[in-house]
Amino acid sequence: MVKAIAYLFLLLPLAAPHLASAQELVWAADAEGGAPYSFRDPRNPSRIIGFEVDLADALAERMGRKARFVQNQWDGLVPGLERAEYDVVINGLEITPERAEKIHFSNPYFYSTLTLTIRADDARIHGADDLRGLTAGVLRVTFAERYVQSLGNVTIRSYDGQVQQFIDLALGRLVLRDRAPGPEFRNSGSTNGFRHRYSEER
Repeated sequence: MVKAIAYLFLLLPLAAPHLASAQELVWAADAEGGAPYSFRDPRNPSRIIGFEVDLADALAERMGRKARFVQNQWDGLVPGLERAEYDVVINGLEITPERAEKIHFSNPYFYSTLTLTIRADDARIHGADDLRGLTAGVLRVTFAERYVQSLGNVTIRSYDGQVQQFIDLALGRLVLRDRAPGPEFRNSGSTNGFRHRYSEER
C-alpha cells in the first residue's frame, strides 16, 4: 500500500489570545517549499506566488481582511504560531497527534505519497529497505524524517528546504522526499538525471 500523508492549510493555536491584526489575516509559510504551494516568483523574487497564496487571499476576502504573508523556516512555523506571531499557517504540514495537542487543523486539502528521489545512474535503490547503510536527505520535522529514522541503519541529513537537497543529490547523496519535485525544478531541468520511486507502507 502506498503511504499517503494528509496535509492541511489552516492551523490555529488552541489558546490564541488574539489575532495578529484586526485588519489583516497574517499567514505564514516557508516559501522554499517550492511550487505549486508557496514559492518566490522567478520573475520577481520579492513576490510570493502559488496556490497556497490563492487560498490565503480567498480566506482573507471572506473574512473582510487583507492577507499578509510572513516567511518562516519550516521547523519554526508551529512555534511561531504558538507565539501568536501570525494568525494561521497555510503550508503543507502533516497532521500528527503531537501537533493536534497544540494547534487546530482544518480539513486536509491534499494528500501526498512518500517518494524516493535518487540518481538515475544509481542501481542500488529499488525501495525504502535499500536505504539501510546509505545516506538519505529529508526535510526537517516531517513524516519523511520520522519514517527514515524508523528504518534503522540509515545516515540521515535533515534540511530546512528543497534546494540544497537537490544539490547534494547531484553530488551523489540520496534524497527521500515526501513530495514530488515541483515544476520549478522539473521545468528548469534541475531534476534531469533523477528518478522517483514510491515507498510502500510497512
